[in-house]
Amino acid sequence: MENDEWVEDGIDSENFDDVFVVPLRMTRADEFEAAGRWDMVEQYLAGNISRAEAEEELGVKGSRFRDLCRDFRRSANHLGMVKGKRGPKPGTSRTPAHYIPILEAAYKVAFRSKRASVAAVKREADKRAKALGLPPLTTHQVRTFVLAIPKRDRDKRRLGKDEYKQKYETRVGSRVVTRLNEVWQMDHTQIDLLVVDEVDRTRIIGRPWVTMIMCVLTRVIVGFYISLRYPNLDTVAAALVFAILDKDQKLVASGKKPGMYPACGLPEIIYTDNAAEFVSDYLKIKLKRYGVKWEHRPKDKKFYGGAIERVIGTFMTRHVHFLPGATGSNVGEREAFESEYNAKFDIKQLATWFFHRVIVYHGTIHRALGHSPRRAWEREELKLNGVPRRIVGVKNEIAFRMAFLPSSTQKHPVTRLGVYFAGRQYMSDDLLPYVSTGETYEVKYNPLGDLSEIWVNVADDQYIWAGCVKCREGLSDNWESYTERRDYLRHNPVLKGQTPGSLDWDDEHAFDSYNESRMIEEAVEAQHKEYKKSKVVKSQKASQKKLDSESEEKLLPDTNLLTSSIPKIRTNDFDF
Repeated sequence: MENDEWVEDGIDSENFDDVFVVPLRMTRADEFEAAGRWDMVEQYLAGNISRAEAEEELGVKGSRFRDLCRDFRRSANHLGMVKGKRGPKPGTSRTPAHYIPILEAAYKVAFRSKRASVAAVKREADKRAKALGLPPLTTHQVRTFVLAIPKRDRDKRRLGKDEYKQKYETRVGSRVVTRLNEVWQMDHTQIDLLVVDEVDRTRIIGRPWVTMIMCVLTRVIVGFYISLRYPNLDTVAAALVFAILDKDQKLVASGKKPGMYPACGLPEIIYTDNAAEFVSDYLKIKLKRYGVKWEHRPKDKKFYGGAIERVIGTFMTRHVHFLPGATGSNVGEREAFESEYNAKFDIKQLATWFFHRVIVYHGTIHRALGHSPRRAWEREELKLNGVPRRIVGVKNEIAFRMAFLPSSTQKHPVTRLGVYFAGRQYMSDDLLPYVSTGETYEVKYNPLGDLSEIWVNVADDQYIWAGCVKCREGLSDNWESYTERRDYLRHNPVLKGQTPGSLDWDDEHAFDSYNESRMIEEAVEAQHKEYKKSKVVKSQKASQKKLDSESEEKLLPDTNLLTSSIPKIRTNDFDF
């Protein structure tokens, strides 16, 4: 029965396989519908079915059927007969043409920054339309115009430069690193923690900076330096000295276990961004002497050198944010912290804590490595097979330190008491020939240490070591803490001009007690004067009375002598 029906319709059942049918697994619904149209028009044009039958099967009439026949003739296959979507084509607009310049101008002015919105564009467009005497645009018209602009172009105006590049720019493959100390990455960040003054622990002195250096292959933090100053050549040099020189000797001397911090050596390449302290040739030239190259990532390409940035971020979120005085990484997080109220760490305590947290990090399983950074370092050392690493030997350590350690801002004389520096006196027997010569000398100091030693440059590249022999009471042995408080006392408008021993102007109790004590002194003095005055008067009167009585006694004759030596005279002998 089925075969007869097919023959009646003009299709031979034996040739059914020759009819073009798009496999279901290869088509969408609209493509399958187009295949049916193609088949029906093909049969009609071949004379197998009538037009009425074709129109009835397709559900169309008149001009629409003629359009399908036209599409059939123009198309190579059924895909040319896919039904288009209804409505205006993407990118087209029914907004009157004279409004388009208004919308374009409003978009350029109002659609910018992360606060950009359709509402902002509409407000600007309405203002411009009103100035031209035109009725306002609808929100739908403005939204259609804005959304017709490619998203990438909208994001370019809405996002910041760095965020836009982070989202859209392509990234080349990362550098392949195969050797220990082949590439180091270095970067700074401001620590998310408020620190207090070491002496006056109620005074908050701000958020310190940390410079971190990392071996890319092992993810070991080879060195760091924490400073209260904005990153500069001195802080970078201090971090490099700590990273390159062997740390084991001093750690063992301070009671630590051997091998606690094995990372050291000279890198082949130091990779940084383009900050001023990194671009300067000052450190590059010095490192070149030791065969170290300095490379910079391309400008405005923040994703280069991302390994050190991820490590820094890990330190902030997993370690620092749990300390009292933590500020959080952004404004939203800071609302949950009472940073000023909880601040307790001073810079010296923070540096010691940070050192131990670096050791903890070295012993923590790293996701990218599959084991801890310490294990990665030890494994790479074994791969050297006895080949020595490039290190600064003990003989050259002093010369290396002198090349990178900071110098005093002014030169210092050598007096009979030694060299006065940082509120301390330094002296050694080797400095005796330079005492009171009238010359002044450059002083090198170690900001990583406890200020117990300095080096005096008495001639070209000739340095004499001197140890601290005297220190003023109350001075910190941490360079950052000492200099911060020194500068605070110098520049604080209240304390400025006051010499040691003068009263603190902020201490009202001291001034009140000082005035009271002075009044007591004056009262005592007056009382004493009054007492002495009364005592003297009484004494003078007594003395005068005694003198008067003694003088009277001397003037009066002794009656006994008179009577004994003078003969008795009869009274009638004097009668006239």
